[in-house]
Amino acid sequence: MSLDWKQDAQDFLDHLRGFRKLSENTVTAYSKDVEHVCLFLEASLPPDADWVDVTSGLLEDYFTWLSESFSETSLSRKVTSLRAFFRWLLASGRMRSDPAKGLKASRKPTQRQPLILSEAQIDQLFQSLSQASTPRAFRDYIIVRVLYEAGLRVAELLSLRVQDVNIEEHKLRIAVSRGKRREVPISEALAGAIDRYLREVRPRFAGS
Repeated sequence: MSLDWKQDAQDFLDHLRGFRKLSENTVTAYSKDVEHVCLFLEASLPPDADWVDVTSGLLEDYFTWLSESFSETSLSRKVTSLRAFFRWLLASGRMRSDPAKGLKASRKPTQRQPLILSEAQIDQLFQSLSQASTPRAFRDYIIVRVLYEAGLRVAELLSLRVQDVNIEEHKLRIAVSRGKRREVPISEALAGAIDRYLREVRPRFAGS
């Protein structure tokens, strides 16, 4: 870019301090945002470009690029900064139109696909955990097995009390609302593992 964007940016910051009476912290935030977009424009436009060559499409490309690294809150702040900067450029006669007028920060949330284990992988996991050689490892095995077999949420697991476990009938009583609980069946093998945990393993944690 042939223009002296650093001087224009400095004039804009002086305008924020003198005319709009913004705090120094706010001015510093504007300064970083303006410098960042100017560096982007300098790298994107030909050497002889001027402010009039900056288009709304170019600014949209800039924010698309930013959306890969910045949160929605940060993007919204940058939009505010650039709108103010380009409005000032237009008012000061440096531009004939405002390319940032309709600028919006729309960051599409990244949708991560959940990791789904195959039955073979689940069996392998349980087999590995069931061979626990320490009390803590056996406790972890019980936690994972209950979550999987009973289909519980973590909050439901954390609300389980000893009296909610019915070893003889192979059932768990799960809290669903204040004062109300539902019964969830479990396998005989899991009921036996829980019984062993309550009798042999859990007491070891009492003194730790």
